[in-house]
Amino acid sequence: MFTLNSFTVTHKNKQFYDCIFNENSRSIRDSIFTTLIIGENGVGKSFLLSTLLDFFRYVGGLSKNRSFKYEEVDVSYTIGEYDFSIIKRKEIISYQKNGLDISFDELLMPNKLLALSFMVNDKFSFTNNLDDSYKYLGVRTTSNATYTSSIQKKLLSSFLLSIGDLNRIEALKQVFNFLELRNVLKAV
Repeated sequence: MFTLNSFTVTHKNKQFYDCIFNENSRSIRDSIFTTLIIGENGVGKSFLLSTLLDFFRYVGGLSKNRSFKYEEVDVSYTIGEYDFSIIKRKEIISYQKNGLDISFDELLMPNKLLALSFMVNDKFSFTNNLDDSYKYLGVRTTSNATYTSSIQKKLLSSFLLSIGDLNRIEALKQVFNFLELRNVLKAV
């Protein structure tokens, strides 16, 4: 299970973000871990999330951009029993596993990055979803067209894809239970 621990972004000696999401990276849990980011409109909540997403895509070679615009980035996360850090200083990126330097080949990354937004002007990268490790689930259907009904269509499509897959059905049940929703779907 992936847990984001911290994310720091500095550019031209100005710190944009210094976020700690989880102080106890070794905590064992049986339920879904959630983080709530609260703030007024325009303070940078979506910008924080899109920057984090773009950084993971950049490090994994999934981004069209060959550079990342911020000079210094530190991200730490836990996958399973291992703590990982990615440190970017200018154009040099280093990786750590449990505090020891490792190569990129030894780095574990999140299996899937999801971007979900109900805003027509969201900050997430739009893609035609050719890449399996990133999926845009917002209201845009092309890079310059938005439809509020697209969320409903994507949700229904995901449910229909889950019908024949017992693992997906079990995962949906866990999500419904976590959200304290009945796990029964009815046609109306």
